[in-house]
Amino acid sequence: MSVLSLTYPMSLLKDNKWYLNDSKLCYLTDEQAKDYLALTGSKEYSAGMHDAETMLISNNIDMIVSGIHEKAKLFDLGCGDALKTIDILKHARKRGKDLDFYLVDINQIILKTAMTNSRQAGFNPRGFQSDFCRFEYLVKVTRPAPQTVVYLGANYVNKDPSILANIRRGMQSGDLIYFSAQNGDGDIERILKQYDNLSMRNWLFHTVKKLGFRPDDVQYFVGFNHDTSDIEMKFRICDLPEKSRCLGFDVGDELVVATSRKPTLDQFRRTAEEYFSGQVLFSPDRSYVAFLGQK
Repeated sequence: MSVLSLTYPMSLLKDNKWYLNDSKLCYLTDEQAKDYLALTGSKEYSAGMHDAETMLISNNIDMIVSGIHEKAKLFDLGCGDALKTIDILKHARKRGKDLDFYLVDINQIILKTAMTNSRQAGFNPRGFQSDFCRFEYLVKVTRPAPQTVVYLGANYVNKDPSILANIRRGMQSGDLIYFSAQNGDGDIERILKQYDNLSMRNWLFHTVKKLGFRPDDVQYFVGFNHDTSDIEMKFRICDLPEKSRCLGFDVGDELVVATSRKPTLDQFRRTAEEYFSGQVLFSPDRSYVAFLGQK
């Protein structure tokens, strides 16, 4: 069996689609991390998900912080640059709440960036280079606190909804969680455009590059899977390099390298309330939703 097939678990479904959409595959190397950070700083990214999430937190910061215990510990799962949780910590500090801060990311460069941003803002976090699916373990190896606060944010849409069950197992009664998503009831064509840009393509190309493809061998495009409510970011094979033939690919096949779920408001609410009590929050134009929940 090819080493590549062991590194990249794949399944071929209908319509010649290969699913390589385990989100961890997008953050394995330093090059992937650097291109991801470049993406998060791009106009296309900021004008969509990033700005909406930042505004949603800002508009509801008093509600978010009011429920946090003064000696709680805060986990940022899949922390990226950590700027959103830093804002939460700043407001908590203004209210006399001094929280233990834990950053979790699978990539070392991204984690270091988050650590640097946090320290520059006056906080002293502890970092874990780990898949945040190990949250239940991470809670056990950190200092005990009267309350745990989990910031999952938009990482929720990059995992199966059952990730909430995984996280809930590591929480105690009274612990808080915040997670969010773009509203799938909105303009899907507009959402698709946020994923169809050169910065996104450059970041995701690293995944297919590991399979032997060159830039001219594939064409990047995005689509919406109505069966799963997922935005699919994928590459169509235009030319097949010799070393990729042993993996079973063919010209015309689609390599789905990343997905981002866009639940309808009803789907989002029902899934959230299956695991937590709390309330749904909306951005001003209702294009973005979040759930502030409690176990």
